[in-house]
Parts: sequence; C-alpha cells; structure tokens
Amino acid sequence: MCIVKLQGLYIILVYKSGEMWVYVSMSFSIRSKQKRVQRDSFVKELVKDGFVKLYTTMYVRYCTTLGNALIHKRRVMEKMLPFGRISIILVADQQASLSYHHIGTKQDEKKEKELPKIPELIEFF
Repeated sequence: MCIVKLQGLYIILVYKSGEMWVYVSMSFSIRSKQKRVQRDSFVKELVKDGFVKLYTTMYVRYCTTLGNALIHKRRVMEKMLPFGRISIILVADQQASLSYHHIGTKQDEKKEKELPKIPELIEFF
C-alpha cells in the first residue's frame, strides 16, 4: 500500500505485489558539445542510481515497492535536462513479466566482406 499526493488529492494505491519497474526513455537533439556533455552526465547519473541500459535511449530499474519506484522517479525528475524529451514509465512487475525483449548478437560485417570469392570456372571440351 502506498499513499500518493497527486494534484492536491491523496490517493491510496494498493497492489497485490508492490514490485515495480521504472523505465526512462529519452530523446535528445544534440548539436553542440556542451549539450552532449550534459546528456552524458545525465546518463551517468542514471547508471549511478541503479538503472541499466535496455536500449540506446532507454534505461530500466527494478524496485521492490511502489514507494521505492516513486523515489527513483523523483530522482530522475530532479536531474532532468531543460532540453530533449524524457519519459518515465512505471510498470508493475506482473505487467513487465508479460513483455518480451530480444537482444541479438552483433553481426560482424567485416567477416562477411572477407569471405573468399568463388572464381568462375570455364570448362572447354
């Protein structure tokens, strides 16, 4: 059970299982070195706070309770940059268990290019 204050109203949230996942998705339009440095420091702060890189622009963190998830959400909101788009999504563990993530291996293009070419054979009778 967790009590949340939302727009002046107190809401009591009751979950059978309080386990939550916090997803942070971000998109930055970076045209200067200064903004790139700010973005990199923001990402380092996410990793320092326990988030794991899921995709290039998406980080995820497991929380044991809803209250813990709200704390991490607040921490991310405090560190948000004034530019770019950042979304914070809280997902119950039961909902997250229904999702599927496939992470394949990188294909090495150099190995494909280095394959020997089969010479064309011409036969004369």
